[in-house]
Parts: sequence; structure tokens; C-alpha cells
Amino acid sequence: LVRAAAWQTSVLRVAGVEEQRKFMPDLPGLLQTCAPLPIWKPSFPAASDTSYGELMLTYPYTGLFVAWYPQNEEGAELISYQNRLYDPDRWSLAAQRTVQIPHEQAFINAKLLSITNPLGIKRHILYWYTLRGVNIAGKAKVKLHQSFSRLFGKSTAGAFIAFSATYTSDQDEAEQEIIDPVTSKLHDISRALPER
Repeated sequence: LVRAAAWQTSVLRVAGVEEQRKFMPDLPGLLQTCAPLPIWKPSFPAASDTSYGELMLTYPYTGLFVAWYPQNEEGAELISYQNRLYDPDRWSLAAQRTVQIPHEQAFINAKLLSITNPLGIKRHILYWYTLRGVNIAGKAKVKLHQSFSRLFGKSTAGAFIAFSATYTSDQDEAEQEIIDPVTSKLHDISRALPER
């Protein structure tokens, strides 16, 4: 994982926008410069740092969004009503379920959403939260974990990690099409997150 000494600011053009990278300087190295991703981007307005773009060398084109919260405090919470996985004015939820992502001889439990828009475009969003190396899919469990961490004087830092890709194939095949590139990049993404 990225050590404190490496948390210098780096700048990269991702999705056509130049942004500062304060807490996750290595993460943009996994992304490629691209045109804005097609009308999908989560909104986590109080995050201390975000990265957004396309994963390099993936097909179908897989978007990655990471939001980092070094402290969980009022007005800047990892779990908040302000945070949106997609724009509800453009997308509708069609289905959701929990899936398992292979990672380091174990599994990460993640949420998989299927969303659609009025043009008939279908997307998958695969996401979870990570708290000091603990990966959690459910919001209630995240809040519980943070409460125990605060009680015992430990860090409440955490990140939201989401991937998204469009799909046209049948559901099972489409799910595997997003899980495979995520699995191949997961080690590098985990290393790019700060440790606090």
C-alpha cells in the first residue's frame, strides 16, 4: 500500500479533466486518458480525493471511480445521503445483488447493480467499500465497522471503489465481463490506496 511519504500531489488528465491527486498518487497510473465516460460518474462531493477514468487495456471499456475519506466526520462521511452511484435523473435501477470477487486467495463481497436509461443503454456497476484493508459491500456494516473503530481509537478512514461497463449480452455473461477485468486489476488498485 502507498506509504505516507508517497502522498505527494500528482497531476494527470483523466476523462479530459486535469485534477490534483493528493492521497492516491499511484492510482491514475492505472487509468488511461480518454474522452468523458458515457454519462456515468458517481457523485461523492465531500470526498478528500477522487479518481475517475477508464482502466487501461480492458474490454469492454471499464470505468473506475474511487473516493477517499481520510477521516469519517460530520459533513464528510463515506456513507452519506449525498453520495450517489449514478444520476437518478438519467438512470433507473433494474436489478441488484451481491457477488464475490476473487482476491488474494479469498473473496471480496461486492454489490452488482444493473441500471438502464431511456435510450436502452444498460450498465453494470460493481462496487464495495474498503476500510483499512477490510472490504465491505453493505452500508450498514460499514457504519458498524467505523463505530467500533472510533470506539477503540482506530482510524475511520475508508474508500468507495466502483467499476462500471455497458453490456448487451445475457446477464450471466455480462456479469463475468465486468468481474474479469476487475479481478485482473484489483491487486494494483489495492496497492494504490493509502494506508491509515
